[in-house]
Amino acid sequence: MFKKQKKYGLSKFFIIPLSIFSTKFAHSTTMQTIPPYLAQELADNNITGISIATIHHNRISPVENWGLADKDSDRPITDSTLFSAASLSKTVFSYIVMQLVDEHKLDLDTPLYHYYPEEITDNPQYKFITARIVLSHRTGFPDWRPKGGKLTISFKPGERFSYSGEGYAYLQKAVESIEQQPLSVIADRRVFQPLGMTHSTYVSTFSPLMAEGYGNDGKRHDPFSSSGNAAYSLMTTARDYALFLQAIMNGKGLSTQILQIMESPEVTVDADCTYCTDHPSSHPSRTLSWALGWGVEKTDNHTYLWHWGDNTFFKAFVYMDPKNKNALVYFTNSENGLAIAPLMIWKTMGERTQTLKWLDYKTAEY
Repeated sequence: MFKKQKKYGLSKFFIIPLSIFSTKFAHSTTMQTIPPYLAQELADNNITGISIATIHHNRISPVENWGLADKDSDRPITDSTLFSAASLSKTVFSYIVMQLVDEHKLDLDTPLYHYYPEEITDNPQYKFITARIVLSHRTGFPDWRPKGGKLTISFKPGERFSYSGEGYAYLQKAVESIEQQPLSVIADRRVFQPLGMTHSTYVSTFSPLMAEGYGNDGKRHDPFSSSGNAAYSLMTTARDYALFLQAIMNGKGLSTQILQIMESPEVTVDADCTYCTDHPSSHPSRTLSWALGWGVEKTDNHTYLWHWGDNTFFKAFVYMDPKNKNALVYFTNSENGLAIAPLMIWKTMGERTQTLKWLDYKTAEY
């Protein structure tokens, strides 16, 4: 269960010796200190390890790592620790898709069956699904079909928002057909090598750098593995992902026009619903919408791009202010890792995000 968290304002970060805390919060760099608020939150929420990257006015700060990648061996989280990025995989994949659009290899509004002619469902409405519809989560697909079950379409594609990993899996097939290569090779060539993301891959194989996952009960779970899925299989580090965010904020690899299209809202989400296949939108959000691969949150001060990641025992969150080139991304190897997202955003970005409330994760208000 999520424990009730204390509220904190934007007071100064008072740094105190790490030795007064449990060794499970050991910092992996030479500065053996941890902000008291963070140590308390990690303890209260049973978060085993966390890696945090921030960007301030386009400059990546040193990555902060706290806790353990493996409790059995007391292996600490370091800059090189690999985490399952879960759905933060989608933002990287959307960048690849937009590169193909920029190169006129893929059209956002051409039905995907033109690129991948295989029948993916017996519902003929799939022939109306485009890359734009997939990236803005309007396919009508469920998030994932039941194991062994058929892929269904619950509403006319393009009609409304309902978050779906299945849509990304379909778009992945089209991209691989266009490029005639698997996603792992495409991503390495188009993203990881050009941006210097040397610890990133969509195909997770065993590595001594991988973090182990931990449940709220403290029990260990094997690292997440996959043969390569655009929706959830990215393995990366906080530093690597910060390099990706920096590229997005600087428009690297995309034309100005295509970058603007990617970041522009396509659909307003239902304020009360993330997975909405069973009913139409009845309560449009006043602050949240979805662009092409990114969530969008508009506050009184700025417009932010954001996304969350949840592979059960691995949680991640990214929040980015493209205009001012500020960003936060963090990864945890703990089931409860998203509980601290509002606090992290408040402390680093000075915003009170509504995103976790919309996602229905139990967190404290800040």
